[in-house]
Amino acid sequence: MNSKNKYFHDRVVLLLLSFNVLVSVLASLIILLKLVNLPTDYYPFVQGRFPAGQKIYNTGSVVSLYSLVVFIVLTLVINGILSHKVYPHKKDFSIIILSLNLLLVALTYLVSQSLTSFS
Repeated sequence: MNSKNKYFHDRVVLLLLSFNVLVSVLASLIILLKLVNLPTDYYPFVQGRFPAGQKIYNTGSVVSLYSLVVFIVLTLVINGILSHKVYPHKKDFSIIILSLNLLLVALTYLVSQSLTSFS
């Protein structure tokens, strides 16, 4: 059997691929919906510096937050391709790559939520 067929017949890999796609799509949709519903006068924090106890925040535009959605999609595609290329050599590395992508998407989602919270 060809390595491509083995990759797509491996249950663990298919489970992780499916879960990666599901989490990435959900995170992207939630981020996009939150960005659409932001107030028009909202400028998100894009940088924070705390020298000598002072709090200095730099604000940016909402457009810069759309890069988080692009980042999620790019990491999904790149990690999927990388996992597929590594699978014939080391199956465990392929599974680790897919697992770490879940962590990366979760952390990206958390960062986006903290940047768009305006309480």
